[in-house]
Amino acid sequence: MKAELDSRATALHVKTDDLLKDSPHLAPWRPAVGIAPQLTDAELVTRAMMQAMPGFTSEAKWLRHAAPPRGHRKPPATRRRRGFTLADPLGTLAILSVVAVVALWVMNQGGPLSLTTPDRAMGSLGLLTGLLASDLMILQVVLLARIPWVERSWGHDLLCAGTCCAP
Repeated sequence: MKAELDSRATALHVKTDDLLKDSPHLAPWRPAVGIAPQLTDAELVTRAMMQAMPGFTSEAKWLRHAAPPRGHRKPPATRRRRGFTLADPLGTLAILSVVAVVALWVMNQGGPLSLTTPDRAMGSLGLLTGLLASDLMILQVVLLARIPWVERSWGHDLLCAGTCCAP
């Protein structure tokens, strides 16, 4: 949001909040028991006015206009986890695949014992790097393949985090 738009929104919010405090009969009636509102009345009026003042007719256009610049993204919201989910064994399976690759390298190449000479060390570490890279690429393809049960357990936004398709 531009600085001018921020100052207008702040001034409007303060004025609306003061008016509603001075005249509580103008605020809508709410039952004493029930779901508490997410926004105050002043915030709701301010958002509606800030959308209507520049002439935006849809909320999507207003959100695109008021969004921060692309370099200043907010961190993604953390999701609540409730008990044991399908994501737990999937994450464990991904870690186990990397462990299995390292175990195969140790069994076939001898692990640290194969790092005796510089040429053998470079070849052995190059093989390990290639094995790990191919395993991680396969994991990335599986995670981004839009498999329904993988997406339901992790969520596509979390699967794409840190890759080129992140919004």
